[in-house]
This record gives sequence, structure tokens and C-alpha cells, in this order.
Amino acid sequence: MKQALWLLIGGLALAILSVLAQRLQAPDTARLSECDLQQGVCRADLGQGRKVELSITPRPLLPARPLQIEASVEGMVARQVEIEFSGVDMSMGLNQVALAAASPGRFLGQGSLPACTTGRMLWQANLRIVATDTTQTLAFRFYSPP
Repeated sequence: MKQALWLLIGGLALAILSVLAQRLQAPDTARLSECDLQQGVCRADLGQGRKVELSITPRPLLPARPLQIEASVEGMVARQVEIEFSGVDMSMGLNQVALAAASPGRFLGQGSLPACTTGRMLWQANLRIVATDTTQTLAFRFYSPP
């Protein structure tokens, strides 16, 4: 009887640890997209039926100007979507925007690029999607005109 109880407790402990390990898994590393947000809507296929679309307007994307951000997610249930803008060659501080769910799979927000006095600058927009079973980060690089 004692042996069966210990086996049951051990099995439950393993099941709990397995669930915790899945929930605490490290987020995926950022995938760098070849798409240029200055040119239009960017699309990414993450595999397993998961797709992401990102649009930022108005173009050209200029510093210190309000930008409308729209992200669409397909094939996963996104709980949280956010975008962070950072200078690739120069630190521009923390510039993160949480996008609000507008409808299932569609997220909207407003942000801006920090003002830069050096002229033309290379930016990276990291789109982070926290879904029920995974965290995905997509990186998009683009230049802002001088």
C-alpha cells in the first residue's frame, strides 16, 4: 500500500513539473525579418499554421511623429502583443507600446520613434507575441530618412 502511494505521489509530482516546465519555457529568440516596414505591410510565416502581419503607418516612418501600429496574428491565441522600437547603432531608451485587442487576432496601438539628431538612422521594431502556448518575437529593421 505504501509503495503504491509513493508511486502515485511521484507520478503527480512529475506531471506537475512537466506542466510547469512548459509554462516557464524560455521565449523564442527574435527572428529577423527581411521585410522593410518603410515599404509596406510585413508578413511572416512562423510555421505550424502560425502567421503574423505587421503594418505601421503613415509612411515614411519618421521620428517624433505619431504612428499607427496594427498587428494580425493567425494560428495562435495571442494574450498579449507589444512592439518595441530601438536604435540598432545608438541607444534611444525604452520605447515600448502595448497593442490592444481590436478583434480576435487583431491588435492596434499608437507610438512614435524618438527624435534623432544624427539624421538617417537604422531602427529595429521587435514585435513580441505572447500566446497561450508560446512566445514569439519578430524583428524588423528599417531606416528612417534624415
